[in-house]
Amino acid sequence: MGRSSPCQVEGEIRDSDVVRFIRMRAAREWKTLLALGVLSFAGIGLGALSPLLIRRFVDGLGVGSFQPQLVVGLLLVVVTSKALETYLRYYFEVSYNRVAKSFIGELYGHLQTVRLTELKKHTTGEYLSRILDHTQYLGRGIVVLYPMLVVNFLQASVTATVLFLLEWRLAVLTVGVLPVSFFCVRWLNGRQRMAWDTEREGWERAVESLREKIDGLRIIKAFNRGRFFTLGFQQDVSRWFHSVRRTAVYSQLTEAALSRATEVLAILLLIVGAGFALRGWTSVGSVIAFFWYVGNLYGPIQGLVAWNNSKQQIIPVGKRLLSLLALPPEEERPGLPFSASPTVAFRNISAGYDTKEVLFGVTLDCGPGKMTAIVGESGSGKSTLVSLLLGFNQPTQGGILIDGRPIQEYGTRDLREGIVFSSAEGFLFNMTVRDNIALGGEYTADEIVEAAKVAGIHEFIMSLPQGYDTVVGEKGAKLSDGERQRIALARAVIRKPKILILDEATSGVDSKTEAQIYERLRDLGATLVVVAHRLSTIHMADQMYLLERGSVVCQGRHEELLARCPAYRALFEKQLVHERRAAPEASPPTEG
Repeated sequence: MGRSSPCQVEGEIRDSDVVRFIRMRAAREWKTLLALGVLSFAGIGLGALSPLLIRRFVDGLGVGSFQPQLVVGLLLVVVTSKALETYLRYYFEVSYNRVAKSFIGELYGHLQTVRLTELKKHTTGEYLSRILDHTQYLGRGIVVLYPMLVVNFLQASVTATVLFLLEWRLAVLTVGVLPVSFFCVRWLNGRQRMAWDTEREGWERAVESLREKIDGLRIIKAFNRGRFFTLGFQQDVSRWFHSVRRTAVYSQLTEAALSRATEVLAILLLIVGAGFALRGWTSVGSVIAFFWYVGNLYGPIQGLVAWNNSKQQIIPVGKRLLSLLALPPEEERPGLPFSASPTVAFRNISAGYDTKEVLFGVTLDCGPGKMTAIVGESGSGKSTLVSLLLGFNQPTQGGILIDGRPIQEYGTRDLREGIVFSSAEGFLFNMTVRDNIALGGEYTADEIVEAAKVAGIHEFIMSLPQGYDTVVGEKGAKLSDGERQRIALARAVIRKPKILILDEATSGVDSKTEAQIYERLRDLGATLVVVAHRLSTIHMADQMYLLERGSVVCQGRHEELLARCPAYRALFEKQLVHERRAAPEASPPTEG
């Protein structure tokens, strides 16, 4: 997929859009948030009891009174509080991962509705990073961000109240120092967010770099360029690491401005409190309880630090994820049904990619139930015509007619089910042969076998260790090019298409087997549109069109074009010379 700047779409999404989205999704999780709130408030209440019990116990010791019931009560409160805190953390983690899981499915489902032209605006690595990695941050934000803010402020308020009850002078000193830390944090916020945005972009690039180099491993090994690509990948990872280091600096500075300062403050409070006790301004029990409980202020303060850090991470991450949801879905529209063998007509079609035109005023007709071949050199525009018929791209001029009616008048579902495509790539999923042919459809075993026979692959499948239940590996890695292509062709055939498009779909098959496949495909009664470089077998087509530089230069049957079209004759003779030169070097034809 072509790369575009991440800011192209993210720049249109504001911080407030992310915040609004998080609030909306958090409202859906009200039961979870309510449970988290109840557990958090229970923990806060138990924590507030501890210093009061400690003060009574220590002051009792000062007058020679040992109260075992206070010891038992304190132990029960502390153990229960820690157990509740442990469960609360577990519940938090499970909850935000559950939300992330749901959001992952939602994002992938949305991408299924988006046009390919829109999807090409981002790389595969960006999609992998955003869907699998970024969703966890947003899930944490939906479940934790606002509850964390409320709980930490409540806990800080309760803690401050208890501290004032224990010793108001020490409490004034404690609360008075905290605003300095918050001003420092506010200054660091903007820098931290920019650093985090850069880190996420670097991570996406590193993931895309790794994916590309794994996909191209065969080429890398064939050209012995392992060291070159390893160094390139290490540079991509190093750029990401530098951004991580910068993010870590701002994160630690933010934490130091709050929690580290609070820890230093606790020591100062102990010293000052000891002086108060020596002067008789307060009791020893109050100082000890204050020093012990002021540690409870670390929790909400650190929680606010974590909340701040999470917010700085979630905003840029949320923009990236919302940019995927903002991709416009393809319009689902009702419309006309397909006939059994429809005609297809391209009328004065011009089309291209970005600002580059590839087709110029192309007009051609595909007869009902007939085989129409579109031939030409690479780059002549053949595959662009196919992408227009499939709806992957839109023409800049002209239109496509099916049975004489504009293609826009047909229902989206009818188009997807009536027009079936098979290409030279022969893409297979890491599933069994049976599943790759059925592809989730409800087909009988006989229908699957019949489709495989039409594609000329049944006998080969039966020779596999588990037959149709053999797993083909990632992208069909356990099979040859020809075997993958024919399984993919069987996947197209089983859908009983009204229009069957073959874009070099049998390029990995020997000429004899290819001719037999075409003969069986003609018997299906579908309108066949065949795109090919190799001319040795498609001479059986009912109509042929030769494209040159995006325009039709001649049309007719094979014999007619040989007789009156010099360009076609030159292309045909070039192909024959190529095949004759390759024949002595080629291995004997096989089923693959």
